[in-house]
Amino acid sequence: MQDRRNRVWNCVREKIPEKSPPWFPPLATTPPLSWGMPRSAGPPRPGCPVAPDTAATAVAEEHRSVPLRGKGGPLVARATRRDVAQLAGVSLATVSHVMNGRAEELGFSPATADKVRKAADALGYIPRASARSFRYQSSKVVALVTGRLPDSLRLPVYNEVLLAAVETARDRGYFILPVMVPPEADDPAGMLREILSTVEIAGLVVEARDHLVPLGALFDAADIPVAWLATTRPPDNLGGVVTVGCDDTAGVAEMLRGIDTGGSATAVFVTGPGDHGNRADAFFDRFPAAETITAANWLADGGYAAANRRLSGSREQDMVFCANDFLAAGYLSACAEREIGVPGQVQIFGFGDHGAVIGAPLAISSVAWPLAQISSLAVTRVIDAVDKPAAPAGVITVTSSARPRSTTRPVG
Repeated sequence: MQDRRNRVWNCVREKIPEKSPPWFPPLATTPPLSWGMPRSAGPPRPGCPVAPDTAATAVAEEHRSVPLRGKGGPLVARATRRDVAQLAGVSLATVSHVMNGRAEELGFSPATADKVRKAADALGYIPRASARSFRYQSSKVVALVTGRLPDSLRLPVYNEVLLAAVETARDRGYFILPVMVPPEADDPAGMLREILSTVEIAGLVVEARDHLVPLGALFDAADIPVAWLATTRPPDNLGGVVTVGCDDTAGVAEMLRGIDTGGSATAVFVTGPGDHGNRADAFFDRFPAAETITAANWLADGGYAAANRRLSGSREQDMVFCANDFLAAGYLSACAEREIGVPGQVQIFGFGDHGAVIGAPLAISSVAWPLAQISSLAVTRVIDAVDKPAAPAGVITVTSSARPRSTTRPVG
């Protein structure tokens, strides 16, 4: 039996190539990336002027004279290896060897290597990964750059964005590379520079967070199509291929129009720590005196504890809006324990339309958050720009919508 297994294994092994097909590189050979980690010590940062001659200085000034990005303004062309060589006063081969990390191995002086790196920084030059013989040479990788993971992976927000991006890219023959750049990162620009110089990136989908938006100049300089993704209403056109966002107030306003709010006297808004976007605006427009309660977290136990605090002492309430469905499920459980009728005595609705995932005792009325649609649209526009460059699409806003169920009363 053992001899037979050996023969079968030898036969199979002869048919397996040593290298995996380029469309699915194994994790073990994927270039190491510093996702979410501080930038390690690298080449010297710009700061010392390098001007070997007048012509070289003119090359740098030509690149600097064009605005990096702007609404409808010109974009700077991607700096080339030849530009770096001209500015540093060295050969093209010297630039390649230094930028590929082989300066010491090949005997270049520290002064020469330093001169090349400073010239590259001055021009915003980022060597393409394909020139450095890394695995992702086919430019079929779209990086999904997000600001941070949610406090709990049980919250489906990040999962919906990621899965929709993966499925959309796969249908077009592309792959998604998740990249996490948290706000507390020491050098966000350095992290992205390292990734762009290590992996051949075809396009970028970047979450429109405050600490990531300034990186738009880096993406423009690298000549990589970028779509900005905002899970709430985008504040402005952030440039790139497109800015995609969500009008999360529209669904809340629709919910309030469709349920019985005529007799509501005491309204409560329950949210979690941190930002909840614009989703409460329509609620406070309808109930200006509504009370806000901040739960300890965004999960059901946070909503349950917040409800018990609010309900202690028999405090009245008849309309509760929770900033997500997990909080709504916890609030609903607390009301059930206290034998408070829902929706007879109090109406409860949430946000996100994740009630089916939670398994609450009643079908929770909710506002559908079109995260998957936003993510898919951003990826589609980036891949379209890679395959056939076109004019930027500006801002695209996807509207949220109401899903009234058993925890609210319809009008009339």
